[in-house]
Amino acid sequence: MKHRGYLAYGMLGLPLAMASLPMYVQLPAYYTQQLGIPMAAVGYILFFTRILDTAQDPFIGLLISKFKANNKIWYIVGGMLMASAFAGLWLPPEVVRSHQNLMLAWIALMLFIAYSAHSLLNIAYLSWGAALGQQATGPSSSILLGAATWREGFGLLGVILASIAPTFLLSANQEQRASNLQWYALLFAAILCMAIIALLRYADKPLLGAEKQYVKLIDVIRNRLVRPLFVAYLINSLAVALPASLMVFFVDQHLGANEELPRFLVSYFLAGALGLPLWLLSAKRFGSRRVWQVSLLISILAFIGAAFLSRGDANWYTLICITSGLCLGADLVLPPVLLSEQIGADQPLASYFGVWTFLGKVALATSGLILPLLDYLQTNQVFQNASKGLVDNLALVLCYALIPCALKILTFICLIDSHKRNSP
Repeated sequence: MKHRGYLAYGMLGLPLAMASLPMYVQLPAYYTQQLGIPMAAVGYILFFTRILDTAQDPFIGLLISKFKANNKIWYIVGGMLMASAFAGLWLPPEVVRSHQNLMLAWIALMLFIAYSAHSLLNIAYLSWGAALGQQATGPSSSILLGAATWREGFGLLGVILASIAPTFLLSANQEQRASNLQWYALLFAAILCMAIIALLRYADKPLLGAEKQYVKLIDVIRNRLVRPLFVAYLINSLAVALPASLMVFFVDQHLGANEELPRFLVSYFLAGALGLPLWLLSAKRFGSRRVWQVSLLISILAFIGAAFLSRGDANWYTLICITSGLCLGADLVLPPVLLSEQIGADQPLASYFGVWTFLGKVALATSGLILPLLDYLQTNQVFQNASKGLVDNLALVLCYALIPCALKILTFICLIDSHKRNSP
């Protein structure tokens, strides 16, 4: 696969990333701080819209398996829905803003449309890349890692753009803010359109002719070779999503450095982008599973340090962002490559990736519950009395740093089980 093919394939990772994880960083704070929506209400909306969305992913995977991942209809329909929902999330109509219940209903509807469109695009997109590796004449792992690296490299650029841009756009006055967000929505639509055109016209096309046309979902879930990897991905996705949901609150309430948020976000995601070539080369030499386990250990050692920070420790937090950000590249690139390597050549790729995205959304939906949990712990007198003298803002530290580190340890253990099951 030539560099032009990798480039054309990887570009769609940018708008997909813009519409994914950063929403969990920016949108909760936007709705609570700018639009005055209660924190607990936002958390419940994030949770229940994800729950509604997750059930459809395995069936979307079956549908894409039947009609092929390179069918133009997935990208045209998904792109139109995604661009519309992205604009709706940032620019609720005035008539909706005037009533809190209407606002909550609007947010839920736009989130559901955005999630559904993202599923349609992402499952087809991941299946496309996996098929390129399976039909390769050379080492399939090299093709898989190459495609995943370009995809996630563009994805990290999208994350950086989507994480930084709203911070500056929302800092203006109310009238200018609306104009800024309109241009932001148009920019996203333009990037998404160009990426879809590049994929359909210039990327290498997967054949997808040899795989099974039908498979029962229960057979996908029962596959003993991939089941431990499914569990590892679910747990690790939750470990990544929890801090993303609480980062803005941790920086503001615990560090007292809200003005430094753009620096923290850039440090984290830029480090992730710069670390991608390192993880790519390491995985080619030592194997994807082993390298992912090493990155998990580094991430745990780095992120546990957030529990010992106090007000004013912005520089130390930047170092934690850089170190844990370096590990983000491994979290993004290596799990789908591992799944692709363990799926049989005749298996329906989109069906497996339908379950894969389903698990990721379960993790993201569950992470939405961290907001009501944090709200409860911060107002619970029993917890506050028990935590006196331990750590400042223990409830926030627990939810932001300690629980995610525990989940990373569980992910490491699941990967050991996965290796044992796939060993001869």
